[in-house]
Amino acid sequence: MRALPVACLASLVLGCAAGPPAEPEATSEVFYELLARCAAEPGQRRAVLQIVADDLQPAGRELAVAYRRDPDAAVRKSCYVWLLSSGAAPRGDWLAEGLADQDPGVQAQCLVRAAGMPSYRWSADARMAVQGILWDCAQGHVFDLAAHATVKAHGRREARNVFEIVGRRGAGWAPFAMRALALWPDEDFRALFSELAEGDDEDVALLARRALLELETGRVPSLQSLGELTVREFHARWQADRSDDAPPQVVERGALLRELRTSRVVVVGELHASMPARAAQIELLAELHAVHGDRLVLVCERPVLEYQQPLIAAAEQYAIEWLCLEDYQQAFDHGPDRRDRAVRAALVELVRQRPDAVVLVCYGANHLRGFRAALRGAGLDCAAVWLTPDDGMLATALRLTGGDLAGKALRYPDDEWYLPVGSLAELTGSQELDEAFSGHR
Repeated sequence: MRALPVACLASLVLGCAAGPPAEPEATSEVFYELLARCAAEPGQRRAVLQIVADDLQPAGRELAVAYRRDPDAAVRKSCYVWLLSSGAAPRGDWLAEGLADQDPGVQAQCLVRAAGMPSYRWSADARMAVQGILWDCAQGHVFDLAAHATVKAHGRREARNVFEIVGRRGAGWAPFAMRALALWPDEDFRALFSELAEGDDEDVALLARRALLELETGRVPSLQSLGELTVREFHARWQADRSDDAPPQVVERGALLRELRTSRVVVVGELHASMPARAAQIELLAELHAVHGDRLVLVCERPVLEYQQPLIAAAEQYAIEWLCLEDYQQAFDHGPDRRDRAVRAALVELVRQRPDAVVLVCYGANHLRGFRAALRGAGLDCAAVWLTPDDGMLATALRLTGGDLAGKALRYPDDEWYLPVGSLAELTGSQELDEAFSGHR
């Protein structure tokens, strides 16, 4: 049986060819008028508020305030993300409201936003609410976020308070307090740090060892290499380096493909089960092979190879070398933090050892930040392509294009791209919202 051309294989995976680029842009005012009409329908509200929270435009305030007590926790969470991230007054009251919500997801988002704003002034009600969370919450990740946010905001005294709460609630809560306690190491914490430094959680152990070193030397340890950063610190450093202040440029899909031809390393973040994403990867694979031939190397993610079989089939059809960065044991037996570090180091080593190779990396989108930070930390440049949108990308794309995403890509500064794939209904999670945008166009 004759092999299908790669272009045909991509079309079969996708189910249809990408449409031609459309012309017009929608203004922010018109865009938000459409969102307000859609939000009035309960079935569309969750998708609308997710867009509002991602976009963080001033026009979203009315919607965020109006629906912050919606019965749907996902809607409430999006509302508080906007209210706490946009600088809308009175932020102290918004934080207290959000922390008083009984849904852990709402509480967690409020704590993340509060910790991300060092100058944030907590109201008395907010401080009381976070104490209630520290004493009563049942989720370790919420405890971690609450402890970190309040210690970051209120300093050494609050670190001692968290330490005492852990003593009362039990040793099982200690790993979730480590990120907070490491901000203000204290001699009274030494025994706890020593115990956690020998634990199985590599991120917790790293923080504990760092805190012990600070106690011994009286100085904050210097982080000389990216290998000394936790996974969260990796992501924070990557985000801090991004040039997001400049708005992205809407370009034709073909412009993305042409510009990536000059990149030595292209890291593509995917949603594993998305067939439109797989088709876009096959299209990119064909474009790069046409330019680089047998210099091209495809890197796949071992735990999800069954999802990536169409991409692997395309690579084999073109006789493109493909490989994985980890063996079976690393992929399935190691914890996520340990695995993340191992694959980052393996990618850097691969690029260094093969200076003539052009490397296309197709991994889950949650790995993209770490890969890019590791490569840059090693002095290696790479292009990043999001097929699953990062924070704000989808909302920005919808606002700039009026929802007409076919054949479009967003070019961000610093060699970063967002390529929308799939239908608007898939991207927003709402068929009704897709129909509303279609009617608007």
